[in-house]
Amino acid sequence: MKEEIIVFHPDINKHPTNNEYTKKMYELVSSIYKVRSLEWFATHILCGNVKGIYLNWYENTVGPQNTLIQQIQYALKYLLIKFAKIRGIKVVYVVHNKTPHNISKSSDIYIKAAKPFIRKALLLSDKIVELSRHTEQYLVNEYQLDSIANKISLVPHGTYTKYESVILNVREKYKIKNNEFVFCFVGKMDKYKNVDIIIKAFYEADINARLLLIGKIDNDYKKQVTELIVDNRVICDFSFVSDEDMSAIMQAVNVIVLPYSNTSMNSGIMINAFSNGVTVVGTNIEMLMDYPENLVYGYYHSEENHVVNLRQRMKDAYQDYKNGNFEGKGAILEDIVNKDNNWGKVKHSLLKVFR
Repeated sequence: MKEEIIVFHPDINKHPTNNEYTKKMYELVSSIYKVRSLEWFATHILCGNVKGIYLNWYENTVGPQNTLIQQIQYALKYLLIKFAKIRGIKVVYVVHNKTPHNISKSSDIYIKAAKPFIRKALLLSDKIVELSRHTEQYLVNEYQLDSIANKISLVPHGTYTKYESVILNVREKYKIKNNEFVFCFVGKMDKYKNVDIIIKAFYEADINARLLLIGKIDNDYKKQVTELIVDNRVICDFSFVSDEDMSAIMQAVNVIVLPYSNTSMNSGIMINAFSNGVTVVGTNIEMLMDYPENLVYGYYHSEENHVVNLRQRMKDAYQDYKNGNFEGKGAILEDIVNKDNNWGKVKHSLLKVFR
């Protein structure tokens, strides 16, 4: 009997990643099937034992931000999976974001290239994987496709490791007192994550707290961020953060702040925060809306009112802390993800998708 093959995109062997979710999903699929890359499939399109194609971030493209060039790339991407479909290979499209983070939803590239491609890919796919339950309603509304609802399956975003032996004394390192309330952003500081908005909102909130920002950052954005810092209430460390240190940082702070742009739908950092027993303040992306409102501090995303909305929710979190209504939120969220997002459930859900 021929060994069944799953084509998994992206190819983490050719393009190594620090994304723990992608690595674990690749390992999970590899434990069940023989795994090959999309590039391999493009040169072995007549291979008879390919069972399915599992597409993560397939709407991402490379090259110039030019509508025509992107349309050509999307056309080639579509032809590849269309051929797979004709051959009877199951096409599984995973919805991570609303659109690539470097493409604005109001841009011509999104309206004329990305959105039409995503719509066609959703229609073509045998299965659509959502990482959060609120994704389905967004897809139906955005693409006016009631017909795709029966193809959508939830494969939850798996939990992260909570390192019980904390190897980094975070508060001591950054000279933060044990009784100080700490808001924190940790991870790669991409522009769509709005670290500059966090700083502005924190200062406007005018509360007796600290803001800790840790992670790698591109030089052009670094200048914008550092120019906003006016005193030592805001602490910046532009170092790479390992998985162990990420866990230690999260366990040492009170709130993780995630003011993502409207291209976002899910957040690995959010699940990582919950895995480490800490709540979040963030825009109401689909993943955040899956969790009880009284345990998180979500707010409506609005470009023109983003600072105001985030400022209010940071004040709400701090006020809950002062009033004694904050303790325990993170622990409850940790219990929820350990129950609903454990890797055993992820594996079970994934197997159902490929049946």
